[in-house]
Amino acid sequence: PAAALVAPARGAADPIGIVLDGGEDSWICYQGSYEYMQRCIMPGPYQSPIPARLYRNPVLVKGADCASLGLTIPTPLGNPDAWYASNNVSIYLRTHCDTFRIAALALTDPASVYSTLRGFALAASQGLPLYPEGFGLAYQTNVPQCA
Repeated sequence: PAAALVAPARGAADPIGIVLDGGEDSWICYQGSYEYMQRCIMPGPYQSPIPARLYRNPVLVKGADCASLGLTIPTPLGNPDAWYASNNVSIYLRTHCDTFRIAALALTDPASVYSTLRGFALAASQGLPLYPEGFGLAYQTNVPQCA
């Protein structure tokens, strides 16, 4: 089950939020608006297939950032992650070795692979580049609440 920790908010209308795997010793950290993290990264009807595969025990923290917990290594695809379109979601890892972990988990998950390939197919059918436009396009199309 997902837990929610609440740190002091930074006073913004939509404060920053992070999603950790199990807490402060997490190997991975998604960062973006708290509301978006809650709606599209945490378990629920709109959850993206990739974090559904990556997180065993997702914890949502309001008002914190990944760097403050020592997660500073961006994923190889860069930040913000193109999968989440213009929602300014960044993903950070604790160690460089975690790059292999995220790749192995994402590439061995049928839902993640299907969504990725479907996005590339949609982009190709619309004459768009496969990356970055096609990356996440199927998720954005199927879940407009997170586009």
